[in-house]
Amino acid sequence: MIYQKFYNLLILRDLRINEFLNPLIPKSPLVNCERSKLSSMGMLIRILFQGVLGIIIIIAVSKSVQVFAQTDEEVEAGKKIFDKRCWFCHGREGRGDGPVADYVVPRPRDFVTALFKFRTTESGYPPTDDDLFRTIKRGVPGTAMPTFKDLLNEEETNQVIQYIKTFSYIFTDPDLDPYKHRVKVNKINLTSESLAKGKEVYNKAECFKCHGEAGRGNGESAKGLTDQRGLPILPRNLLKEWRYKGGTEIEDIYTRFTTGMDGTPMPSFVDNLTDEERWHLSYYVKSLIRDVDRSEIVIISKYIKGDLPAAPDDARWDEIGNINVGLTGQVLARPRWQIPSVDLISVKSMYNDSEIAFLLEWDDRFKDVEHDEGMVDLEGDKEFTYVKLYASTAEDEEEMAEEDYEEGEESEEGEEEEYEEYEEYEEYDEFFEEEEIALPEWILRDSVDIQFPVKIPEASAKPHFFLGNSGNPVNLWRWKADMQEDPEKNSAVEEYNATGFKNPIKAQPPESQAASSNGHWEDGRWRVVMKRALTTEDKRKDIQFEKGKLIPIAFHARDGSNGEAGLKMALSSWYYLSLETSTPIMVYVYGFIGFLLAGVAEMLLVWKSRSN
Repeated sequence: MIYQKFYNLLILRDLRINEFLNPLIPKSPLVNCERSKLSSMGMLIRILFQGVLGIIIIIAVSKSVQVFAQTDEEVEAGKKIFDKRCWFCHGREGRGDGPVADYVVPRPRDFVTALFKFRTTESGYPPTDDDLFRTIKRGVPGTAMPTFKDLLNEEETNQVIQYIKTFSYIFTDPDLDPYKHRVKVNKINLTSESLAKGKEVYNKAECFKCHGEAGRGNGESAKGLTDQRGLPILPRNLLKEWRYKGGTEIEDIYTRFTTGMDGTPMPSFVDNLTDEERWHLSYYVKSLIRDVDRSEIVIISKYIKGDLPAAPDDARWDEIGNINVGLTGQVLARPRWQIPSVDLISVKSMYNDSEIAFLLEWDDRFKDVEHDEGMVDLEGDKEFTYVKLYASTAEDEEEMAEEDYEEGEESEEGEEEEYEEYEEYEEYDEFFEEEEIALPEWILRDSVDIQFPVKIPEASAKPHFFLGNSGNPVNLWRWKADMQEDPEKNSAVEEYNATGFKNPIKAQPPESQAASSNGHWEDGRWRVVMKRALTTEDKRKDIQFEKGKLIPIAFHARDGSNGEAGLKMALSSWYYLSLETSTPIMVYVYGFIGFLLAGVAEMLLVWKSRSN
């Protein structure tokens, strides 16, 4: 970064030198007769000026290099920061095996194998200091890696970078110098044909095999992908801006296509696509990102005459607006769930004189319509504060780390030590390739809940948004994908009541089940309609919808292939539902009369003023 600034200064020096020197050269007649001598003097001044400026730049650059050099003092300062803020994820030895590692997806970066995803260097080469700096400052969206923008200043960030670089030989190997292998970003202009060409490249490069035809990360190869450790890894949903880990600018996307993401199935396309094709592809992928407004908190249920739409593809749903409901992992009660799959649900609603209907839409890579109840509460789920996502390997890794350390101590100096060092990393890679530490193959259904208070609360006395509480119960409508596929079921939705997460959720008896549903999955997206009468006979258990009131409403979602069931789910806080009311004609009449009266009053005041 700093070298680029000085490079730009040198260029500007050559461009501006004449403008700077021209005023120094007199333009009198006396000078005109001695023009050749003055030209020589101007050349001499120019040479001296460039020389002095060059010396200043060299001194400044050398001082900058000293500030960020990997000195013992910098490394030691970085170690202190690492031990305070980083080790519990990345491990004491930087192997990505800290005490938190088994609870996050993806697992923390292993600095020993040193396969870095977010770089501006060619595939197979380590990142630059700027790359590491950017990742630490920005964090990695959608992962447990937070931003350290407000926690570490520039000097501290560079110190911890210098310490991180001590974990792997790749940062000291002159053949792997990242600054000699940086990718060049020469942006081309976007044309009217770029998006069409980009889509052609998307198909040519077979991006759809992983990311899906619509870009939702649901391609035919998506389910079997693994990283360098043999752990499952999912392709990015290209429609969700907040899920892009390396940035969403055109240049960021182009860089990913150019560098690849080491340690993942995402390759570099340098050898397969031309530079121009990669730019067109970047423009196309950028165009897939949806503009999501999450500011609205009130769902307006539109009043219509006649029957309500029962199918999610009914054209009448396209005529009304939606609001986007954000969801997050349920972390209030064990088993706490820190890696929810569903993070956004689009909601629409209509009602008529007797019924109300809701259309819920959300992205889900895989259609999970089978369910094994024995996998709902696996042994050990409630043993930990959070759900442990991988089999226990910490002891094995610690034992191996000790063995590696002892081998390093006993090795001789020189070439033999260097050989054993390389061999050590190869053995470490093999360890993770052979070890099975992935999640089981889940057989769990997809499901979604709509939650209401049983009684519309007065003022702010709402039930707790997480399944209500004792004395203030909630009414749940739960749609289940396995029931949707069962031809013997008339409806895939069941109604429940809950009085807090500590108490069992109770299904209503068959005679009280009044809700109906219809769901459809296509190209990585569920669309589900749920309907029920506005009022029911059982007012002790069912929400009774009323016009003119703000009715609290919340949502839960479970992705079966992500191991979600029971309390392992995504959930929202309370939003609000309002049944649209038609404006009585008298409101307009009274408004018109008020306008006339105001006009008459103004005319009287004007007349009185003129009379005086």
